[in-house]
Amino acid sequence: MGVVYRARQRGLDRIVALKTINPQLLDAEMVERFVREGRAAARLGKHPNIVQVYDAGVVAGTPFIAMEFVEGISIADLVKRDGPLEVSRLLEIARKIALALDHAHRRGIVHRDMKPGNVMIDAEGEPQILDFGLAKDLTNQSVLSTDGSIIGTPAYMPPEQAQPGLQPVDRRSDVYSLGALMHHALSGEPPFQGDSMVATIVKVLTQDPPPLDKLAGVPRDVEAIVDKAMEKDPRRRYQTALEMADDLSRVIAGEPPRARRLGPVGRMWRRMRRRRGVVLALSALLVLFVLATGYLGWRMWERGRAILRRARATQLLSTLNLNEGAAYRIRLFERARQIDPSWAHAYFQLGLAYTDRGLELDATDREAGRRLRRKAVEVLQEGIRRGLGAQGEYQLANTYEELLDYPRAIEHFAKAAQLDPDGSFGLRAACAHAYLTGRFEDAIRFGTRALALAPDDDLTYWRRGSARLALGDAAGAVRDGARAVELWEVEPEYHLLVGEAEMARGRLRAGGEAVLAAHRLHPRHPLVTALLSDRALHDGDRQRALRLAQRAIEEDAREPRTWVVRGQARLA
Repeated sequence: MGVVYRARQRGLDRIVALKTINPQLLDAEMVERFVREGRAAARLGKHPNIVQVYDAGVVAGTPFIAMEFVEGISIADLVKRDGPLEVSRLLEIARKIALALDHAHRRGIVHRDMKPGNVMIDAEGEPQILDFGLAKDLTNQSVLSTDGSIIGTPAYMPPEQAQPGLQPVDRRSDVYSLGALMHHALSGEPPFQGDSMVATIVKVLTQDPPPLDKLAGVPRDVEAIVDKAMEKDPRRRYQTALEMADDLSRVIAGEPPRARRLGPVGRMWRRMRRRRGVVLALSALLVLFVLATGYLGWRMWERGRAILRRARATQLLSTLNLNEGAAYRIRLFERARQIDPSWAHAYFQLGLAYTDRGLELDATDREAGRRLRRKAVEVLQEGIRRGLGAQGEYQLANTYEELLDYPRAIEHFAKAAQLDPDGSFGLRAACAHAYLTGRFEDAIRFGTRALALAPDDDLTYWRRGSARLALGDAAGAVRDGARAVELWEVEPEYHLLVGEAEMARGRLRAGGEAVLAAHRLHPRHPLVTALLSDRALHDGDRQRALRLAQRAIEEDAREPRTWVVRGQARLA
């Protein structure tokens, strides 16, 4: 986002690091915040372990931050060059960083992007914290600093920072990131790594970092400090950087830290405590993926209300009248299950029916719809225990996806793909897994193989088309979207795919017609309104785009894409 120059400040005749930001990437509010927070960081003054921020402002329309120029090597480059740091050396470095963070926190400044690349080891071997110009001023309560923006690096970012607006970012967030930095320096790798930014954030939110006790030479007391700093619940971390510095000092002096190492049972209970919060991963994944891939990346995370079509596309309901409602099918397969509890197929059909009934109730009672989907999960899990196999794992993953539980959806798509790697359900699952983890080329490849076995699977056409659109193949996306519409024309999101792809090709009239077709099917579908907002933005009508984006939020504030289009309209 920025470029750093080695520059000379004429008035004081000193060398400085000058960071500039392309003004086209920021709107007026963002420029104001950038300058204000840079100047807030300048209040920190001179500290032996903080690269000093001298000034921030705007010259000739270009925002800048002038900082102390430091020569040295970052911890990231040091570890890459020499391997993991010696424990004794890292403890002293981490202690000084913690004290420097405490200095900033006491003055109301939180860094927000502590990572190995932002700590320089200077010529004297002293750690120097860089990029305090991106810090947050906690003393300023302006909405400009509380609008839910995300700043940070996924592998080192605490969960609350990845969920804008749900929890505040405060000094404990920097404590977490310092723990993640220590983990990297001890292990030689980031604590969390995924195939994509999205996959990394899923791990940050749902998994523990790899245990350090498996690494030779890492004392248990050091692992205890890192574990406590990296607790996902801020209340369980060190409450201040000074507390962490004190524990580091105790270990350096040969004394036990106050933090206690978690054993296997403790780790199990920690995972159980946070299980209920996993669904909150959605907002983080959505926001960060948009930052990484742009608007089209949202196709990865759009959740179509298409499970009914999905079930019908499998052609497993051929013994039923497909016009029968889900409530009728629930009664039918509940009776079948009572007659023969060992018949796994009955559990599959019953799970589909509960999911479909949940879809039917969405328009009038969303909570009732969610309850029925949760019932579908229970039924499908029982079916899997009775040998349902890949098709059960696939449908269970689809249901979790409908519940917005993406980590579990990804997990069960992977299981289905492993159980049936060359079969219809396994290939569909592999396509879905690749799509949800941002591997769009793989999604296209698996989707093509799946459609060779199940040529009438409208959902796989939609997923493959969405992946093609994300990779810039708008023409291919139109073809797949049109085929999905042909197979099941009452699904608004299939029309939306066609509309979005046509707009990407510059065919605004054709795109508008497809969006209007979706609008006729579901006049208050928030994603329809969101795409209308996007079209208005393409037409240069920013005010109309803002109005439509706001209406989309009012239609369903839980649809994350509605917030994205409003953000895009504001940035236009």
